[in-house]
Amino acid sequence: RNCRKITNYLLIQLVKIKHKLRLLDIGGNFNIDEDSLYQFVSNYEHISTIEELNISGLNVYDRAVQQITRNCLNLFDLSIAYADISEDSLRKLIQSIGSRLIKLNISWLSTTSDVIHKQPSAECICDVIIKNCPKLIELDISGLKTISINNLQYLLESMNQQVITQEIERNQPLKLLYARFIQSTKALLEVQLIPFYSNIKFVL
Repeated sequence: RNCRKITNYLLIQLVKIKHKLRLLDIGGNFNIDEDSLYQFVSNYEHISTIEELNISGLNVYDRAVQQITRNCLNLFDLSIAYADISEDSLRKLIQSIGSRLIKLNISWLSTTSDVIHKQPSAECICDVIIKNCPKLIELDISGLKTISINNLQYLLESMNQQVITQEIERNQPLKLLYARFIQSTKALLEVQLIPFYSNIKFVL
């Protein structure tokens, strides 16, 4: 993690190894660009064996995320903080891999339209997680300022129900939530939300 010795060249060379990687943590490595990540995810023979992937802080856009959506179907731990992706790519990613996810970090995501940086809507974030992540126990939504206290309450209520819909049944409730620098203030969350969810550890 944050190892500047891993370069684009070394990442692409990993494609050639026969060993089945189960964890790839290159978060914060500014020597790696999206094209190299795309090449690795597209061409590594055993990409489906990777269970933990941290690419937070890299220049990650729709192109690479779409390949992760297609090829990394066995992830249970995904960190894509600070990625610059569309709502559609985020939705398809979670729909594809959400059934196995135990940990998810989507903090400080943004979506770019021309030169305007926006964030995914709260409805997109909440609905896609509720409907597709029945095993999720750790979630980081820090910095997503589109999320209000009402959105967060809806998310927590849904994720603490055993049966959400006829098709969706949660294995266990959420246990750890990172919600720093969202729309609601820390003081408001401490008064209106935290007392009602004593089973969840909040990091604010």
